[in-house]
Amino acid sequence: MGGTDTPSPADAAARATQGGINPGPIDRIIQPCRGTVDLEAAFADHWRTSITNAPIYIEDSERVVCNGDYMTEGLNAHGMTDGDGEVEPINTLGTFDYEEVMYGRVFAGLVGDPSGDAEADAGMDELGAALTTFRDRSIENLSEWVTAWEERGIMSIYDAKKRGVMNGLNAWWKGETEFWGGVSTFAIQQAERAQNWYNEYYENKSPMEQAMLDSPLAVGVLYADYTKWFYGTIADGVSSFFSDDESLADYIDTIMTALRDLASGTVDVMQKAIEALMDLPGDLAAGLKHAWETGQEWKERMVLIASETNAFEAVFHVLGAVFMNMTPNFWAEMIGVVEGFILPEIIITVILAVIAALSGGTLAPGLVARIAAFTTRLTAKAGKLATEAVDLASIQVARCLGVIVDIINAFRASIAALGKIGRGLHKTMGDMVEIAANGTARIVRPLNQYKLEYIGYQPGTLYSNPLAVVRIVRKSLRRQYLGATPSKYSKTGREVRERMRREGTLRTNPRTGKDEFLDENGTWRLVDSPNTHMGHHPVDAVDYWNNTGRYHGAKSSQVRDWMLDSSNYRFEYGPLNTSRGGATPSRYLPPATE
Repeated sequence: MGGTDTPSPADAAARATQGGINPGPIDRIIQPCRGTVDLEAAFADHWRTSITNAPIYIEDSERVVCNGDYMTEGLNAHGMTDGDGEVEPINTLGTFDYEEVMYGRVFAGLVGDPSGDAEADAGMDELGAALTTFRDRSIENLSEWVTAWEERGIMSIYDAKKRGVMNGLNAWWKGETEFWGGVSTFAIQQAERAQNWYNEYYENKSPMEQAMLDSPLAVGVLYADYTKWFYGTIADGVSSFFSDDESLADYIDTIMTALRDLASGTVDVMQKAIEALMDLPGDLAAGLKHAWETGQEWKERMVLIASETNAFEAVFHVLGAVFMNMTPNFWAEMIGVVEGFILPEIIITVILAVIAALSGGTLAPGLVARIAAFTTRLTAKAGKLATEAVDLASIQVARCLGVIVDIINAFRASIAALGKIGRGLHKTMGDMVEIAANGTARIVRPLNQYKLEYIGYQPGTLYSNPLAVVRIVRKSLRRQYLGATPSKYSKTGREVRERMRREGTLRTNPRTGKDEFLDENGTWRLVDSPNTHMGHHPVDAVDYWNNTGRYHGAKSSQVRDWMLDSSNYRFEYGPLNTSRGGATPSRYLPPATE
């Protein structure tokens, strides 16, 4: 009665045993109906930084299995926070293992929280305003030295014509101003005059005198006249005071190159700059290495901020321009030309401040403690010099040290919003891949690896035009010009849902009770899925902007009205929407109005 296709009990048992070892195709006898899926998430950066504590979304052929109920693994899964211990040995960060799903097609990935956009945008506004204030106050604090340099150039340095030692510092400073800008034309002209004066002064010396000038010991040592210079009584003290990090002055080119690379706002370039600084000697560089070895949260935030905004371009360009307003007479008056030159320590200190602003856990207070130790040493030395002052030079050194401490503290306060920007951007991450059951969803988040020209600053105008407001913006031109797209759950999104229902392209599935829409290929898709986007239709956003919006201005009321008008949208299947957007030849044109 069973016919030739009916297996005997023995055959069925044999097939069941074989199926337990190798399940085979879906229609195989005794085939389980469920499998599993796990997930790995990381950025496509030089460090391959894991994406931790990100909400997960999993959808199989029958249901939404997980919608933010679980997160990718973070340090907290190991009872740790940033700064508690080395991160590298933990090779499961950014993973999720595992969830049961139905056999067949599975969508898995990270689900974004749209509220993160508002948090990030608020942080960007706060950062821009704070950097503007920091820039203006710092330049005001340095204006005395800048004005003296503009008016008198090298003669503004105490006993300058006796020394003839400005060649190295002056040439270095002039070269850096060409990159950073932010210095007045008069100050740069004085640098050129100083260079010409030194060359003439040097050439008129005898060979023996030239050799003495070329020696690093020439300052305050070889000439009897030099011993009267304040270097002998003041700069020696400052130099020995920083003896732990004194050798960093030998690495000024490496450090300034790293500062330029950080100002690029390009993820991989910034990461390699940090690696270069970690290899330097001294306690401050050791603090940077400790942050890299024990930190996770700050790395993720740095990657996101650099990829999505121009925040780091602004932070480090403002900082570099402020440093350039520390004209050669500022440094020479304080601690001589080379020995005791503490700008390298200051630069690494402010980089630690940036990492502290991005960090969580115990790392942030640890970095703040290192920064405070450095500024406390400066303050104590300034106080001692002012109290025990024997001449005008001592008082000037104390004042310069005080200005440096004020700038470091003001910078720390100005970048506090970096943490808010990073948190907001982390919330918004939404990436999805399609896999089969019993597979691994590998999320490799692409990054914007390019520099966005710093808005609110033009080289050469920082000092002469300090009223320009620093603006932190998104690197996406669409976000810059049109603003955020409303979510599916906003007033606009609800209106789209009801319009499509009336049009017959949206329905409620009677079996699941979930809303579904009909995509461009005639497939019904779940509306409440990260793979469902608010797509512009019938006019693409880029075409509206180029033909109409750009004449009203970026984020103008007319542009925002268009972006919030539900008649300009329909629900679209994410991969199709993304593919269509990538295929369009249209590119965003700049605003036609200011």
